[in-house]
Amino acid sequence: MTVAVIIPFFQRQDGILRRGLESVFAQSHQDLRVIIVDDASPHPAKSELAPLPKPQQDRITVVEQSNTGPGGARNAGLDALSGRDTAAAFLDSDDIWDVGHLDRAMRALTEHGADLYLAAIGGDEAFDYHADMRAVLDQWPHAICAEDPPLFEIEALGERMLSDWSFMHLSSMVMAPALAASVRFEPALRLAAEDVLFFADAVRLASRTLVSTAPGAVRGHGDNLFHGVDNTADKFLSQQFCVWSAFRMLRHRAPLSAEATSLLRRRQGKARKQALWGQMARRRAGKPVQLGGLAGWSIQDPGLLGAVVALALGRGGDDADLV
Repeated sequence: MTVAVIIPFFQRQDGILRRGLESVFAQSHQDLRVIIVDDASPHPAKSELAPLPKPQQDRITVVEQSNTGPGGARNAGLDALSGRDTAAAFLDSDDIWDVGHLDRAMRALTEHGADLYLAAIGGDEAFDYHADMRAVLDQWPHAICAEDPPLFEIEALGERMLSDWSFMHLSSMVMAPALAASVRFEPALRLAAEDVLFFADAVRLASRTLVSTAPGAVRGHGDNLFHGVDNTADKFLSQQFCVWSAFRMLRHRAPLSAEATSLLRRRQGKARKQALWGQMARRRAGKPVQLGGLAGWSIQDPGLLGAVVALALGRGGDDADLV
């Protein structure tokens, strides 16, 4: 049962990828191969692999491409799957797997009929925005499917996750080949929210999704799109536009309840306000307002003008009223 491990790679430091690969080759499930997508990394992937023993190098395929962002890199990894792969697993290049992660995932897929598996992920205080899987299970109705490994099926996960997906992480996700062939990352979301849309699509298309409180991965500290980006940074406006776009796409992906639709509208409104507050902060910091970016956003989103007026009037805007 060969698991294809997809690792998007864009780093500046030596040793980060080798640390992640060490956790891959230490897995209790050893029938695996690795697909590394070098997304025009400043530090080339091949230089990272040179010190590895040849048996490990022989199990690695490196795909080199021009920079497409994390979603595009993962798509290249999905496109490189073969008919002999019985599952696809993601690992961010700076993250580390728990030694039993793939073994538990394959048991969920083969013994319990899941085609999507989501394990817990941990990290230090810098990762405190990520929800604990146990806290999610305490909050949402679910069924207990197995005790070893601990497996749960969350009721109406496709809609519930729209309110809180912070327990989901790509480094703890494993999927069956049919699902991996049918879902892709949205290339336009280069700077933010590509994972949220992918999570939603994967859960919607999966015949059965199982989650586990067992550890899947530990979050690392390599290059990240949001590291060092405050609301005055040049790319902040584009990031918020990606967030707004992801929620717009979600609203039109599949029929949703009125409650879920309203929630996504509020999230779109929050992205607008974050973007506009960022422009106000830029002005206070002596940086130019990004009029071109705002104009491009407003062409696709007439609601942006209403948010501008609301802020100008000092009302802040009502997220629920912004279409």
